[in-house]
Amino acid sequence: MNVKKWIAKLFPLPLSLALSGCLGYITREGSYTGPKKRPESVDVYFSYSHEPINPFIEVTKVSDNYTVKRITFPTAMHTKPENDTVTVDYYDVNGDQKTPLIIVSPILGGKNTLTEFFAEYFADRGFSSALVHRPKDKIPDSNNYAQGLEDILKQSLIDTRRVIDLLESFPDIDANKIGSFGISLGAIKNSTLAGIDSRLKVNVFALGGADIPHILERSREGGIVEQLKQVKDKQQLFSQLREVVRSDPKYLAPYIDGEKALLFIGMFDNVVPVSNQKLLRDLIGKPSVCYLLSGHYSALFYTLPPFNVVQRVSYNFFKQKFAELDQ
Repeated sequence: MNVKKWIAKLFPLPLSLALSGCLGYITREGSYTGPKKRPESVDVYFSYSHEPINPFIEVTKVSDNYTVKRITFPTAMHTKPENDTVTVDYYDVNGDQKTPLIIVSPILGGKNTLTEFFAEYFADRGFSSALVHRPKDKIPDSNNYAQGLEDILKQSLIDTRRVIDLLESFPDIDANKIGSFGISLGAIKNSTLAGIDSRLKVNVFALGGADIPHILERSREGGIVEQLKQVKDKQQLFSQLREVVRSDPKYLAPYIDGEKALLFIGMFDNVVPVSNQKLLRDLIGKPSVCYLLSGHYSALFYTLPPFNVVQRVSYNFFKQKFAELDQ
């Protein structure tokens, strides 16, 4: 895009976005006719057994507005013994009223502290949340890395769909108002999940991207860089990944409704390259976009109090789009 045209589109900013802390919102050129129709082959590939789920549930926290319940149950797809149990922290809004549900997916490494902030923020404001833990072992078997990675990605998607199966049956969940929120790896996962599961009506993806092999090849994330140092033939690995990995927003994001999607893009990100974030934007079609003047880790600034920019903008987007579902 011509730089002058880009600046012209960027300014003046819509007041709501200027006040929110977003750098700007750019309307995508051309008309939007809605998401592409998902082919039956995709549904077949990501199908799973809908056997009854008998979860173990324990209360881990009680607050004024919500109760956190740790839910565990066996996975439906085995990859490694370490990943045989599905774990989800369910932020159950207190009271008997039906509430929307936000599926929250965590970042790549460390504890779930950052994503817990979002689950708490949503639950405090009346949206039940489910923080689905990532697989405990994310490293595939070294003798078949590409297929191993695809299997773990696919398992994570199926496990989360079963979480939705369970929670949408709860009497205080409005099954017609289910959305998703994810940052970084969580956004990559959820933008794949939203492409295969139409129950996710409203979606927010922060610092996510499409084309997983390309992200791994270009990412400057320390853990990824160190892991790839152990690979002798990197080009062969990336070639195998491109052939094998199907659980990728690159193939599934076009099936997401862009009118009910919001993206946060870090303008100086070198962990999930900006080009991959913009690719996700373009594949979805015509989503709302909040541009952050940050890299990947410095985007944390936009989640801190007292402004809580990402939380606040995300919540308002969910609230608006869920309300539109009633019209």
